[in-house]
Amino acid sequence: MNLDELGNQWTALDQKLEFAIRLNTRQLRESAMSKSRTALESLSRGIVIELLINVVAIGALGSFMVNHVGDWRFLAPALVLNAAAIGLVAFGGYQLRALARVDFGAPVVAVQRQLGTLKRQRIRAVQWTLLLAPLFWTPLLIVGLNGLLGVDAYAVLPAGFLVANALVGVAAIPLLLWTSRRFARRFEHASWMQRLMDDLAGRSLARATLSLDSVARFEQREKLD
Repeated sequence: MNLDELGNQWTALDQKLEFAIRLNTRQLRESAMSKSRTALESLSRGIVIELLINVVAIGALGSFMVNHVGDWRFLAPALVLNAAAIGLVAFGGYQLRALARVDFGAPVVAVQRQLGTLKRQRIRAVQWTLLLAPLFWTPLLIVGLNGLLGVDAYAVLPAGFLVANALVGVAAIPLLLWTSRRFARRFEHASWMQRLMDDLAGRSLARATLSLDSVARFEQREKLD
């Protein structure tokens, strides 16, 4: 075998290897995209369920407000709860729209960027929901007792108790906000913090992101090689 023949065989082997690498990369990408798509479909179903629950809550609160038109003792707390439910519905609709716009035919980095943005938004939404939750305790107590049990919270509970609960709810917001920011900065790179962020954003979204990360790392190694 002369040098020309050896060179031709080497070139042929190199082409076969390159083809095999491209094929493996494409298969890995298709598999990861399929897993990500399945995970996002699961997330979408969860968001739809949340939307339905919030829509039912809006309907129930609307009925409650109609029954208490002119009675601001009950109408005001119901309006507060209704505004919160409407906000959750609006955010749920935004999320569904964002998920529908994810282009799995785009480069992996572009899809990662879209999912990363959605993940950060979901985390912020959950954080603010938890931060504001103490503020809604008193309105929920007043509306819940009256709407579900027909009990007048103003009549059976001391006024000081209701006022104290409302003030504690308001005071808790800046305290919780300060605490979350302080500890988030301190432990932002800790593994348990990353797991917590995944839990806040939703495990389905975390799985979708993880699948794409594996492809991105593989493609990066290919470029380095």
